[in-house]
Amino acid sequence: MAENSFADPNFSAEKYKAHRPKYPERLYNDILAFHDSQGGQRGLAVDLGCGPGIVSEALALYFDKVIGVDPSSVMIDVASKCTPDTLRGKLEYKTGSAEDIPVGAGTADIITAGTAAHWFSPEWWSSAAKVLRPGGTVALFATAIPFYTLNSHPEALRINKEARELAMSALKDYMQKGNQVAMSMSSELPLPPADTGIWGPVDRRVWNKGGPVEGEEVYMSEKMNLVEMKARARTGGPTYRWEEANRAKVGTPEDPTEQVAALIKQITGWSDETVFEVGYGLSLIMVKRL
Repeated sequence: MAENSFADPNFSAEKYKAHRPKYPERLYNDILAFHDSQGGQRGLAVDLGCGPGIVSEALALYFDKVIGVDPSSVMIDVASKCTPDTLRGKLEYKTGSAEDIPVGAGTADIITAGTAAHWFSPEWWSSAAKVLRPGGTVALFATAIPFYTLNSHPEALRINKEARELAMSALKDYMQKGNQVAMSMSSELPLPPADTGIWGPVDRRVWNKGGPVEGEEVYMSEKMNLVEMKARARTGGPTYRWEEANRAKVGTPEDPTEQVAALIKQITGWSDETVFEVGYGLSLIMVKRL
């Protein structure tokens, strides 16, 4: 299986843009608090693995200039076409990789990657060190498997357990190493080399690792219905790879996405239009360029 399913010509960057989750404002505030407290500037932000520009557009509210970088020219085209008029002039998109970041040496104030760094090779840290100015920040954040919050339904814990088991069983042959790293809350993500004098201490934060827990705040959540839930699921790499290998079964009872939706309906009695709350496990890794 190809490592970069998102660059596949059959993959819809438009659907990815429409249905992927948006990171909460509080995440950007936490990143900026770390960045600002250690002398970070607000000039140029570089967003790696930018896809159709979800994080890049958010960063443009906080930085003078944002360059989004992605290896998929299709993603870059969609990001460029969808740039809001109010952000044109502040946003630029380039085809490129994390291992060879296409910006000048020492020009970036922050490098971000939203649910993307698990696809980078460990050598990408050398590229980051080259383009970041001293005092610059790397902020890597990623969502894990979504879960139904405790206030979404009395059987939320059962739904989470059974839906996850069903999906993982159906998609296990379509999982890749990067997917596994993201689902582990980035615990296996390669960190910058220590004792080189280039990088400061790593600040690692994790929210809702085990799903919903009584009394624990859900850091990142959104409301949706089952139609939207299925559309979201189909933007995931493992689901996309299953669909490409089983095109005649997409939308049938053999489709894992349809099976999960049917399971949820059976447990809850929800219709396609019932609105519920979904939360996400979220990891954040931040480190300063010395």
